[in-house]
Amino acid sequence: MRVMSGLSLLALVVVVGFSARAQDAVVAVPTRTLDVDAFTFTWQPTRIVVGETAQAVVRIAATNDDGKALDVVPPQLVTSTGSISAPERQEPGVWIARFTPPKEAFPHVAIVSATIDTADETAVGFVTLPLWGRGQTTVRTKPGSQVTVFVGADSFGPVDSDAVGDAVVPILVPPGPEHAVARSTDASGNERRKSIDLGVPGFNRLTMIALDDVVAGDGSARLLVFAVDRKGAPLSEANLDTTVVTGAIVGEPRPVAPGIFELVWKPGAAPAQVATIGIALEGAPLSKTSASVRVIAGAPSRAAIVVPRQAVTADENPELVVGVSVFDTGDNPVPFGAARVDVDVGRIDRISGSDTTRQVTWVLPRSRVTAGQQTATLFVRAVDGRILGQREITLLPGQATSLQVQPMEPVVADGSTGVAVVVAAIDAWGNEVVPVGIEVSAVDGRFVGKTVDTAARRFRALYVPKPREGEDVVNVDVKLGALTSSTPLRLRPRPRPLLLVGPAIGSSWSYGDVTAVGPELSLLVRLPLFDGAVHAGVSLGLLEAVPSLSSATFEQYRTFPVLAEAGWRPLLLPDLGLHLGVAGGLLVVDVEAQTAAGRLRAIQPGVVGAVVVGVAYRVGPGFLELDGRVGYGHLVEVPVVDAIPFGAGLVLGYRFGI
Repeated sequence: MRVMSGLSLLALVVVVGFSARAQDAVVAVPTRTLDVDAFTFTWQPTRIVVGETAQAVVRIAATNDDGKALDVVPPQLVTSTGSISAPERQEPGVWIARFTPPKEAFPHVAIVSATIDTADETAVGFVTLPLWGRGQTTVRTKPGSQVTVFVGADSFGPVDSDAVGDAVVPILVPPGPEHAVARSTDASGNERRKSIDLGVPGFNRLTMIALDDVVAGDGSARLLVFAVDRKGAPLSEANLDTTVVTGAIVGEPRPVAPGIFELVWKPGAAPAQVATIGIALEGAPLSKTSASVRVIAGAPSRAAIVVPRQAVTADENPELVVGVSVFDTGDNPVPFGAARVDVDVGRIDRISGSDTTRQVTWVLPRSRVTAGQQTATLFVRAVDGRILGQREITLLPGQATSLQVQPMEPVVADGSTGVAVVVAAIDAWGNEVVPVGIEVSAVDGRFVGKTVDTAARRFRALYVPKPREGEDVVNVDVKLGALTSSTPLRLRPRPRPLLLVGPAIGSSWSYGDVTAVGPELSLLVRLPLFDGAVHAGVSLGLLEAVPSLSSATFEQYRTFPVLAEAGWRPLLLPDLGLHLGVAGGLLVVDVEAQTAAGRLRAIQPGVVGAVVVGVAYRVGPGFLELDGRVGYGHLVEVPVVDAIPFGAGLVLGYRFGI
């Protein structure tokens, strides 16, 4: 069986979506490391046929070591053959680029590298795209035989040989295989096999990028070499020969990861110029590549940054076009490649412009104003991380587009119990706006303690509904400019009757004659007046003279006031109430004293009246009250001793409902 082979490659074309297949080869450059899993590449169609596939879509995804999207700047893409478009952002940390295969119609690979620079790190990754070649091989065997050609795991045929014994078999060959196997079966069933030399030419299996493509004469530049075998698999070891016209390579190429090798080049005394560094793979004559580094006289020392606005609201265009120029110590313009740009909020969408002055498109996030971040900063750094310049932008929320009322629990409509009304104003992007000018209303009831908390961006008030005898629902309406919101609030009926119990410690100072202190107990019932703020009842007391505080000399001095009390107890603030009242009633004085006529004891009746003014503060289920009392007492009978038994005093107690 005689074999004649040769590849002649033809045509097709299309892009359909993304394949689940991924091939990764990633590394972070020393001193600027992220992690080895920073980049993931997928492509569609998965089988790129040179001469047929017009274009393939490559998907590039980048993540930090915590799994979050690496979305600071677009990746810079370089391909060893063919061409690749600028990346187009699809979502945070994900881009697509369009790869156009080369015209060389034979099986080989394209090495596509990606780099992303951040504040102090560089993420580097690469992928090899297999380029398949379509052709045909002619196998000569017996006339009328069936011929099948095997390339790796794929088979082509069978094809019947013609009258002279030639069988032309179309084949599709991936990069890597150099031989195929032809199997011929004649009419009698005899089978023969023979190896075929596919005649696939060699190709370049190297590519190189300059991580530092601009360097000062006294500095150094880092370059990365990507090396693969004929199948596109990364080489763990490679003998690399370097060629430089000026300057020198420092040390030997250093393996960084499978398929990636680092070179460090120093310009030395070379004048300002563009230097070319070449690299070749020993044993592969066609595997050669080079990269250029621009040498400048002075290192960058400062950056001039021009921003169009000092503050940006969430309603404005989120893109800022920032002008950036870099200068050396002599104030001479420096090529932009000598610096890096990064931001702490948002991302860099693109960089364009001239060699020394660039326009950096900074995209700020719409929903960007949080409690801990009110500014965004753009940094211009030298390659070594030094900050050459920075510019800060103030971030502001936009105009309010909606009002949000926090859920309100059902409230007892007793005229004094309230529910907190908390309102937030929200802009179109979810930022909270200080709600100055909010108005609240309801069908009945009152709002107390209206405040705007600027720090928390909240409006707060206490809504106290009017008393209800049954279940009800009232709408709490909120308005801010043209924005309105209405929230239903369930009202529970007031309990009735409500008995207020007030154990207390009372005092009475009888205008210089007697000072008495003792326990009191008040029992009050709420009346359906003024939203239930009026109460009436009775208070009982036992006040005993304090000898050290009394100007008169008594063996014993006790008063038993029994007072009818009526009072107005409105709630002024959520937890603070007022008490205004009047009291009057009977007084029994039990007195025993030593007089000129001898030792006397008498129990004498009297009448008293008093005005009460006080405050109440909510503590637990009730109110802690402090009342000032101004009163006057008069004994019905001629007093045994010259002392007025009831006067000004204080009452401190705790009043709660049962």
